[in-house]
Amino acid sequence: MEIIQSRKGNRKRQHRIGFWLNDEEYQNLNLLVARTTMSREAVIRALLSGLTIKERPPAEYGAIVVQLRMIGNNLNQLTALFHKHGFPNVPELKKISQDVHRMNQLFIDSFSQE
Repeated sequence: MEIIQSRKGNRKRQHRIGFWLNDEEYQNLNLLVARTTMSREAVIRALLSGLTIKERPPAEYGAIVVQLRMIGNNLNQLTALFHKHGFPNVPELKKISQDVHRMNQLFIDSFSQE
């Protein structure tokens, strides 16, 4: 392992370490980096610090969050109407129920092991 002292300047990290990996180690590191939103350097630092490396969420995650927020807003509006008028809006409740079932299926499809 090669330890190279860097110039101290305004860097947070003053020490540079260079080392060699074999093909398997290099491939494993690249696979780990590809599953995260982190750089190679950040992955290595996190592993050295004992942190757990988490995979990036599926591409559908943003759309799921938006849909869940919309469903939550609809439920809040229905609750306010129910408290104001004293009766539920059945067609709107059925629509929200269908939305919840659709989101449940999207969760299952997006987050289940392939």
